[in-house]
Amino acid sequence: MHSANENDKIGRNRRADLPSAKSMMLRKPKVLMSDKCSIKINHRKPLTIRRKYSLQEPPSVVGGDRFIPTRRNSIRNTFIVGDGIDNCNRNGLEANNDHKNNTAVLRGPNERIKQQYRRFMASTLYKLPITTVDHDGLTKRMLNFGSTHHRIVARPHDLISSSLDHLRVLEDVRLIGDTGRSGHCKYRHIDNAPFRSLEAPGILNDFYTNTICWSKDNILAVALGTGLYFWHPSCESGQEFLRMNDESNPITSVSFCEDVPELLAVGTANGEVVVYNIFTGQCVYSVSEHLGMQVGTIAWNKTTLTTGDKSGQLVQHDLRFDRSIVADYTGGHLQEICALKWNPDGRYLASGSNCNTVCIWDNAMPRNNRNSVNPLTFFSGHQSAVKAIDWCPDRRGLIATGGGYADQTVKVWDCNSGHVKSSVNTGAQVSGLHWSRTNLFELLSSHGYPSNHMSLWKLGNDPDLEHVKKVPGFGGRILSMAVSYEEETVATAGSDEQLRLWHIFRSCTKSPSIGLFSTPTFGVPQIR
Repeated sequence: MHSANENDKIGRNRRADLPSAKSMMLRKPKVLMSDKCSIKINHRKPLTIRRKYSLQEPPSVVGGDRFIPTRRNSIRNTFIVGDGIDNCNRNGLEANNDHKNNTAVLRGPNERIKQQYRRFMASTLYKLPITTVDHDGLTKRMLNFGSTHHRIVARPHDLISSSLDHLRVLEDVRLIGDTGRSGHCKYRHIDNAPFRSLEAPGILNDFYTNTICWSKDNILAVALGTGLYFWHPSCESGQEFLRMNDESNPITSVSFCEDVPELLAVGTANGEVVVYNIFTGQCVYSVSEHLGMQVGTIAWNKTTLTTGDKSGQLVQHDLRFDRSIVADYTGGHLQEICALKWNPDGRYLASGSNCNTVCIWDNAMPRNNRNSVNPLTFFSGHQSAVKAIDWCPDRRGLIATGGGYADQTVKVWDCNSGHVKSSVNTGAQVSGLHWSRTNLFELLSSHGYPSNHMSLWKLGNDPDLEHVKKVPGFGGRILSMAVSYEEETVATAGSDEQLRLWHIFRSCTKSPSIGLFSTPTFGVPQIR
């Protein structure tokens, strides 16, 4: 037998041998299950035994005389509170053993920040003053006639599906809305005139070329005949970057690398393809497989460069290797290739040509000794050349294509089934397509003969594309369309030698009129 002082001393020594609070965070309590009881061993407290409720002895619940509805079990609240608890548990939360107040107790320094975050999120979603929301993200109840509240945390897959469904509904309401009879989008204004117009003398009046493109750094490259010019929104006029020595060899295609924004690929009418570093002005790579054939389109996939020429040849190079063909796409097109586009994850390549077909290529397909690849599938629903192609970023396997003057249709294909999901006659040749990355299921199209305009479409629950807005104001057919990386600006190059800049995908007010239409040039004298 020990005296009281000796017992206190022994107790202090035992507590000193216990692990620290920091090491306790990394350990889970051991739980031993039996038929009638569960034994929870917690290193912080003495061994306790809690008996389970039997079927004959249900747990007692303190009830009330009325039912008061609450938001505690709503989808949004469950998602916030559940996610907050899970995150805190991963950072050192430990459940409190006091079941009368089933809350989470933090063993770390970030509890106050997490509490404020939960309060702010709940206040924003419910549109309530933050003073009416407690630290757990729950609205404070004024009257409580029942038992203490218990959180109902859904399973992880339920949380993901329900929250995504809720966000999808919000997006549909915000974007679809009520377009009205006039066709104007409800939540943003789109001007019928460009906010800026630049003279572009010498631009090729060729439907099969792609002579403008944006870089990730918001630099616009424009090919004007044998010269290449750069323009930035902060500049009044463009600057010349290079000029070809041979006047009979104009630039027919340009494309910036998205992963390495300083790399620019340039293709010419004689089949030359050169990759430049725009900051140093040096040539870093060249392709010689297309000599003698016009290269009208170029596409990047990380560090690989895909080029297509007038004969229908389609090759892919990897800039990490010295002039090595990674893939030779054969058996797809017999005439000039005028469109190339990789899907968002970089596995599938879509190509359009003057033979009225669209081919889908799988980058993961096995190759023979010559690295030749056959098309995975092809679409032949157009009646004219297919220059406009773009993959939908909101739904995997969805691609939009546009035909030339003899076709004048925009078709949305489901690559998984090979069927046309939607087809609409635009009344003009389609020279460009762009799915918006910021606005759900919005598609912008540019057109040439005979109407020379742009159109904004929306793909909703109805299989057909819904026309939202028509943008006129072009003096000639639109040859090329390019959208900046952040979708702040849409650039169009017309056969009237005008480069027009538009605000299409963002809500904006009218820009100041000073200097907007002063017709600055790209550093060359005006010819008119």
